[in-house]
Amino acid sequence: MSQLNNRNSYPTIPTLLGNRVDSLEHSTSHCAGLSLNMIHFSDKRIKSKMIELNNFIITLCRYIDKVCNVLKNECNKYIRNIQLENISIEFYKEYKTVLTIYEKLVKDLKSFLSDIQKDFNKQVLKWLEDLDSSKQRYIDITKESDGLERNRHMYQDNDFEFDSDRAKSRQLYWKKYLNLKSQKDKTAQLYNKRFADLNQFIVKISILISHITEGRIFYTPIFNSHKNYTISLKDFVDEFGKLVNMTDAAMKKKGEVIAKLINESMKNLDKMTETFDVNAIMELKQIRLS
Repeated sequence: MSQLNNRNSYPTIPTLLGNRVDSLEHSTSHCAGLSLNMIHFSDKRIKSKMIELNNFIITLCRYIDKVCNVLKNECNKYIRNIQLENISIEFYKEYKTVLTIYEKLVKDLKSFLSDIQKDFNKQVLKWLEDLDSSKQRYIDITKESDGLERNRHMYQDNDFEFDSDRAKSRQLYWKKYLNLKSQKDKTAQLYNKRFADLNQFIVKISILISHITEGRIFYTPIFNSHKNYTISLKDFVDEFGKLVNMTDAAMKKKGEVIAKLINESMKNLDKMTETFDVNAIMELKQIRLS
């Protein structure tokens, strides 16, 4: 009952429909929380990564919702219906342990889900927008500064040139050139910062995925960084299994069905984690400052 990781026996997962998106224009996600068709991306690769992350959050929402529903609707009812008359001290201790773990588990799962949605909606999407806009701005500034660079010979200092208009024109040229260079450097720095921020988030997701199909959740929120989620559904199932084995035959059978439901709920994320690309922003590189 406590064996959670057996990839060869995982059930086939149906294709998710409705809220998952293949394009920005058709997003109706209530999990991601934002109307994604309001966000414009000039870079298709950044847009593609945003869609992948959005679909991951949606699937994760469904996964956690399903686990919570099983816990609240089935497991809680089972625990509350256990008769506590004429029971052993050992049984009562196990009962209290399971009840305490259950209450904390549901609370932590809800809190985790709220935090990861907040991170994506209010921070990660902003990072992606900044990455896209700064990249486009860097390209535009580079084109403009390259144009000035080609005409640089026309504005070189000349010790024998006393024409005030040409001197003024030269001064304006260099002012504009240096201003563009400053803007270019600042834009590159913003792009590189957002690039690093997003890769750090991808690492968080990668760690999350590597453990979640084992029934464990490890995550440190962006906004609530003082929190450090370490949630173990597996530990709960193990403790729940001990309690079930101490009940009578009828209750034991019901408990085994509930434990199986929890196990299956945990396994249902496995197919998605195999197909989700957790690599850094593909084909994009940091801008090297010149």
